[in-house]
Amino acid sequence: MTSNLIRAVRGLLGALALGVVMLVAAPAASAAPQLDVSETTGLSDGQSITVDGSGFDPNLEGIAVGQCKEGFTGPSDCNLQGGATFRNADGSGTIATVTLKLAESFNGIDCTTQQCVIGAAPLPTASSQAVVDANTAIVPLEFGAAAGGGAEEASAPAEAPAQAPAEAAPAQADAGALPKTGPTDSLPVLLLAGAALVLPGAALMLALPSRRRSGAGA
Repeated sequence: MTSNLIRAVRGLLGALALGVVMLVAAPAASAAPQLDVSETTGLSDGQSITVDGSGFDPNLEGIAVGQCKEGFTGPSDCNLQGGATFRNADGSGTIATVTLKLAESFNGIDCTTQQCVIGAAPLPTASSQAVVDANTAIVPLEFGAAAGGGAEEASAPAEAPAQAPAEAAPAQADAGALPKTGPTDSLPVLLLAGAALVLPGAALMLALPSRRRSGAGA
């Protein structure tokens, strides 16, 4: 009976260790594509911006990058006159820098009254829906917003203490880090904490038979 107990405990510890390995590796596999856009607010008609992308499937071809309305479903929802192009991802899932010329309005879409975005995704006609969903990235754009709020923001530092903007910076940094610390990332931590509780119990279970034998011998 003692040998059966030892085998059961060893099996439990082995399964626990395997779970830790699988969960630690999972976040890297679930990385989503990201876009780095040079300017996203206070935009004007005809302004040029640059877009860099990473996190796409390695060597994925035909990734469309451009200015579109939010919820775009096809080319008619995008600015095709200098505001869209194609890129292929390299072996690391990165695309070369794209330069786009923005427009306040295109194809009957007014970006000053409705939400426009910089979007990147493979064409649905060339890739499966699963590939499209896993390789879509969107960054919202704001036209003329900074120009209207500039005067109000300029007076704010004179009224507020100089320390106020410095205190706001850590909050922004923490907010930017939140997507990287989602539930998936916390699972290995929880599992490791559980292991810390299980291991002492397992050690105690293994020690009990030897103590009983010692007691019987006495």
